[in-house]
Amino acid sequence: MRQFIKKLLGGSPAPRAARPRPPIRLEVERLDERVLLSNTGSISQVFTNNLGTVTFSIEQDKNLYASCNGGHAWRRLDNGFCDLQVTAGTDQNGNAVAYVLNKYGSLWALSVSCTNPWDANNTDSVSKYTPIADNVVFDPGNHWSSITAAMGRDYYNGNVGGVFYISNHYDYFFQLGRSPQLVSSAGTDYQISAGTDHAGYNVMYVLNGVDHNIYERHANYSWSKIDLSSYGENGDVMQIAGSVNNIVYFLVDPWGGIDHQGAPYNLDGYELFAGAADMWNGYQLSSVSYWWGFDDPGNQYVTQISAGTDAYGHSTLDFSVESDWNGIYPIAGNLFQFDTASGQTYLLASHVREICAGQWGYDYWADWNWNLQQHDQWGDFWQIGDHVF
Repeated sequence: MRQFIKKLLGGSPAPRAARPRPPIRLEVERLDERVLLSNTGSISQVFTNNLGTVTFSIEQDKNLYASCNGGHAWRRLDNGFCDLQVTAGTDQNGNAVAYVLNKYGSLWALSVSCTNPWDANNTDSVSKYTPIADNVVFDPGNHWSSITAAMGRDYYNGNVGGVFYISNHYDYFFQLGRSPQLVSSAGTDYQISAGTDHAGYNVMYVLNGVDHNIYERHANYSWSKIDLSSYGENGDVMQIAGSVNNIVYFLVDPWGGIDHQGAPYNLDGYELFAGAADMWNGYQLSSVSYWWGFDDPGNQYVTQISAGTDAYGHSTLDFSVESDWNGIYPIAGNLFQFDTASGQTYLLASHVREICAGQWGYDYWADWNWNLQQHDQWGDFWQIGDHVF
């Protein structure tokens, strides 16, 4: 493991040829057993043309709420009492869309409008409901995600907006006004995360459920594997988060196992590495953070990762680190942020339950009392919602 860390901090390998994606179909039983935390969850933020900054949240009544430009998210946008996950995105005109997955496995696009998005009382409402797909799997107990809003432009039509998702084990891309596009029929992926390349076009990362490696779908629809074998970490990826400028973050379990007793990764007093790969420069890796566990008060482990940008558009990674007492229950959740521009890691908040990295220097989290907090680019933070699911 120390040789692995030394390699990561000391340099990067030359670009390697992409390997073919395994054609093995993932069985339903195997898919449902996976343990995965996601950067798509009950909190998601996006900048839009019609509403400015919009933060969507799913509260404990399992309905969708929204905060526009820092106002309180008090207005309920739907009444189905069945929402599980949301990923914030836009339509092709850059207007706000919440892509929502409900407990029935159905994915919907909720187009959101507002008479005055700068009104503190938030007069936003859903102007259109669009069904997208069924059989989109989600494990609410493990926050397992298979939806992610597109961050950039489609390479061929030049339009912004849309959502990537996994349905019936296949990967798809959907834009309003356009039929769903089949992205991959490999049937092996169990997490999907969107990003952009250096030109701002959509790229998509998937975590393969058979070999536990990352594959990238490039803007021109070609595929390549992010080869970690040179670092001794082939097949140990546990979680991914796509970002801007061809950067993807991922958690690695150096011991190649999953703790099915409660924690997503059982460190037992050792390191857990979180890294980033920049495909433009040939899969170069850099260390974001690794953590030591302690016998007393307990182990520390990274539980969630979420990619965003700072006030200048540089890629950032928010990640939560939790401690457990004798492996029984979490006693603390600290939110850290890694900024690629400075190479530094900062503490943003303590006692957090769920995190969401936003764009342009905004960050969000649900605190220990399930209140939704916003941290802006000037260093201020305040409560914008409550009863987060």
